Amino acid sequence: MAALALAAYRRQPSDPLALPQPTAVVFAGEHAIAESVCRNEPTGEPPDQSTDQPAATGAGARRPTPAAEIASGAGPWGVALAAAGATAVVHQVGPKAAAIDRQDALTLDEVAAALQLGRDAADAAIDAGAHILIGAVCAPGAAIAAAAIGSHLTGLEPVDAVAVAGPNATAGPAATADPAADWRGSWSRQVAAVRDARYRLSCDSPDAASLLRVAGGADLAALTGLLLQAALRGVPVLLDDVPGLVAALLARRFAPGAERFLLPAGRPPASASRLQQRLLDLLDGSALLPWDLGAGPLFGSLAALGAVTVAAHTMDATAMSAPAATGGQ
Repeated sequence: MAALALAAYRRQPSDPLALPQPTAVVFAGEHAIAESVCRNEPTGEPPDQSTDQPAATGAGARRPTPAAEIASGAGPWGVALAAAGATAVVHQVGPKAAAIDRQDALTLDEVAAALQLGRDAADAAIDAGAHILIGAVCAPGAAIAAAAIGSHLTGLEPVDAVAVAGPNATAGPAATADPAADWRGSWSRQVAAVRDARYRLSCDSPDAASLLRVAGGADLAALTGLLLQAALRGVPVLLDDVPGLVAALLARRFAPGAERFLLPAGRPPASASRLQQRLLDLLDGSALLPWDLGAGPLFGSLAALGAVTVAAHTMDATAMSAPAATGGQ
């Protein structure tokens, strides 16, 4: 898989060492399941509670949402994006997914629209010059939807599909945990939601569109569309977490072989659920890096870009020096 990422960088024959700028494409949606389940889900962003009152400052100030920070290049994401030489595009997607433990997340028409939005986003980024993409979702509840679909695809029990985070655990800059939250109760509620959604999935059609309709969301569907279109155009996409891996498996159901262009950036962190490793095994079993930052969406992929850049420079420099070493023969 790494060879595909390296090949993506070598598309400027006039200057083989000029590496094109990678683009991170992030989909921010809404999930009703977050309102009752995900009090302290580590990969989501808090609901918007903005008012007409002046913004708080100092220690009591409300932190901007992860999607807002990524879009503006602020905070840790701005530092990481700049260091990797990458740009980011954030797409707000809808409609809000229904509570998947009780009803279908979307209609088939809404799934189709979100898939097309993701495909259009891939085309726009690639046509603008991106030769490698990073795909991610950023929303509270997205990880629960992905865990439900992932549990169904892998056969893992819900208790093995939901990561356990202790009361002092964080997930890097994306963490939105309330220190006073009942994390044990939150985990139990997440497991129950995954269990109920998985049962509903088992009673429906196994095709990818139906899985997204029953237990997905507009953001997961859009990410699936992004991965599908990028693969069809031969452009590699780096992935970080469970939602990304689930979207990759769904993209493969739409287009077998698409997974050859979908590259997990790093291994699952020690705090991850068994689901992340099982999904990785179903895709290929390997990742670009043998370690994980455990810092939230995009960070593993941005770190992997550094390693890919060094490898691309080394391979191109070696290729350019080979004719000189052999006297041009």
